[in-house]
Amino acid sequence: AGKYTKIVDNHLEFNKDEQYAINKWVGTDSYAINEHYRYGYDIDERLQNISDNMDSVLTKIKSESGEYHRSIPLEGNRLQQFINKYKKGEIVTEEAFTSMTPKGDIYDDSFNVQIDITSKNAKDTHKLMRKSENEYMLQRNTKFKVDDVKIINPISKQGQDFNDFNKNIVKGHNGKPVYIS
Repeated sequence: AGKYTKIVDNHLEFNKDEQYAINKWVGTDSYAINEHYRYGYDIDERLQNISDNMDSVLTKIKSESGEYHRSIPLEGNRLQQFINKYKKGEIVTEEAFTSMTPKGDIYDDSFNVQIDITSKNAKDTHKLMRKSENEYMLQRNTKFKVDDVKIINPISKQGQDFNDFNKNIVKGHNGKPVYIS
């Protein structure tokens, strides 16, 4: 197999398997891979190879410290799992690859979960992937600090303080669990 090399910023080289992983990452394969790590879904050998090669790609990129933002669409049990895990001020470990933007650069304000984090291990990937997105990534099993979490009510589009929302989800207005869908 021949070697395919891509140079970015005059210092990064990727073999053809790593470049393939980068190309597939910008499609839907990244979602399937992250579902595997977050929720235990099975993945095939091809997706496992993409995941392993993304690990290799991210290892080659210098880590940066800073404050970052994530926009996430969640509902039902996944929203509840998120609420249970990501609490303001806590240090958490994310099992999946994590995409984010620099703080103040909101990826998608229509997503119902908006989270600010601090990380010492962010990888600037926007030059490798969609150049129009100011994307940074964290490798699998990376720790970061949760600085702020907002759950946006899609009916009113009003942000609620995460702790208030957490109380509402547990109690609900009628005593039943409340889920945003």
